[in-house]
Amino acid sequence: MRTHFILLITLCFSQLFCQNEAPKSVSLTETVSSTLLVPRTKDYNQAKSKMLLLRTKIRQQLQAKTIDSTEAGILFTDGLLEEIIPHWYGTVWDFNGYSDVPQQGKIACGYFVSTTLLHAGIRLDRYKLAQQSPLDEAIALNMQQPVGTFADVSPTQMAQTITDTFKEGLYFIGLDASHVGYLLNRAGKLYFIHANYTGSAVVTIQPLMESVFSSFTTWHFAYITHNRALLRHWLNGKPCTLYYPK
Repeated sequence: MRTHFILLITLCFSQLFCQNEAPKSVSLTETVSSTLLVPRTKDYNQAKSKMLLLRTKIRQQLQAKTIDSTEAGILFTDGLLEEIIPHWYGTVWDFNGYSDVPQQGKIACGYFVSTTLLHAGIRLDRYKLAQQSPLDEAIALNMQQPVGTFADVSPTQMAQTITDTFKEGLYFIGLDASHVGYLLNRAGKLYFIHANYTGSAVVTIQPLMESVFSSFTTWHFAYITHNRALLRHWLNGKPCTLYYPK
C-alpha cells in the first residue's frame, strides 16, 4: 500500500518550509539574474569535478564547525545552480529524451532533474527516479519526510503561498501528474528551472508565473536545499537509496 502525506492546504505544510515573516506581494514579471544563466566553468567535466572539491571543502568546514548543515545545504545548492545546471540551458527537450551530456541529444523533464542531481554528486539511479510520476518523484527525493501537495489552488495563490511561507532555497516541484522541475525561491523572486515542453522546447529558467506553472492547479514539493538526508548522501559519497512508493 502506498503511504505518503498529502496536505491539501494553502498554508505552510512543514516547519522547514515556513518562515515567520510578513506576507510579501508576488511579482508576475521578473528578470533572471545573469549569475543563474552563465556557468562558472566552461567545461562540464570540470564543473562536476568542482562539485567534488566543494564536497570535500564542506566536509572539512562541518568537521571544524565553521558552518552548520543549513549553510552546507545552501552551498550545495549554489554549486548545483551555478556549476551544473547552466550547462544544460538550451538542451532540447523530448518526452523520451535521456541524454547525460548537456547540449547533446535530448532530455525529458524527469531526466533533467535526476541527471543534474547525479552530476552534482548525489549517487542516485537517474533512470529509476526519472521514470516516476511527479508525486512519486517528490516522495523519493524527500527521503521519508512528508511531501507537500497543494490541490485546487490557483497559480497566483500558489505563488503567493510560496512567497509567504517557503524558506528561500531550491525545491523539487511536480506539476500535477505530467511535469517536473526545480522551483527556486531566492531574494523574493520565484523561478522554474525545467526541460520545457512548450515554446522553444529546451531546458530553461523562467520566472515562475511566466512558465507552464500558470497552467496547473496541483503541485507536489520536495526539499533540495533543506533536505538534510539528501545532503548526507551527497557528503558521504555513497550510493543514495531513495524510497519509492509501492
